[in-house]
Amino acid sequence: MCGDTLAAECYNRGYWVINEHGVTVKRVDPPLTAEQRAAREAEAAKAREEKRVRMEQERRDRALLDAYTDAAEIDVQRDRTLRNLQSDIDRETREQARALAQKKKLDEEMEFYRKNPPPRELADAVRENASVLRAHASVIEAKEREIAAVRHKAAEEKRRYLDLVGRGAAATRKN
Repeated sequence: MCGDTLAAECYNRGYWVINEHGVTVKRVDPPLTAEQRAAREAEAAKAREEKRVRMEQERRDRALLDAYTDAAEIDVQRDRTLRNLQSDIDRETREQARALAQKKKLDEEMEFYRKNPPPRELADAVRENASVLRAHASVIEAKEREIAAVRHKAAEEKRRYLDLVGRGAAATRKN
């Protein structure tokens, strides 16, 4: 126990504040070690991150409930998005077919120059056509990945929506 003013021996140690009747009115813990401070800071950071994640999920849940009045709307939105993406794929496929037809013509023309170098314009056209074909294939592949992502997102949203609505209905029944 230390006196009214903290003695040098009491620094970096825990102590109790006692009133004039000898009753402990306050307990002062010793200063934290570096490891304890690091652990406390890590715990606080973890708690902040958990709170941030929870708040973000609550925000998403509110947005989901505000966006749809029932689960069927999620399917309608998904189908509309999928139709648009399929339309994009169909358009790219038609363009790709045109580029393939052009490639066939260019390949036939290149047959004439098998033994000799082709004219620069023809070689440039062949390179350009190959580039266009790669671009169309890339766009089609990206749209197909987007379709898979839309299906996955819609399924997750519907599952979450039904879960939230089910919990809301269960809470309403309890009241």
